[in-house]
Amino acid sequence: MAMSEFEQTIERSTGQSIDHARRTTLSDLRMESETKKGTPTVYVSMYPIAGRGCVMRDRLVSHADAEAACDDAIRRLE
Repeated sequence: MAMSEFEQTIERSTGQSIDHARRTTLSDLRMESETKKGTPTVYVSMYPIAGRGCVMRDRLVSHADAEAACDDAIRRLE
């Protein structure tokens, strides 16, 4: 149940289907968003207040790794 609510929230906020979000790389999703909104994406580090900046600050995470981490976090919520 939590997974479907999460997916519906993603679909509402992005205007894209969850299947599209899963198939598309983060870079392509960013480019689509920038084209649609007409403004560049800005990344802000909240380290050390929130996130895992101290663990993953030195590298980018692959699409598959990000999906696995997200799925794992959702499973823990259920």
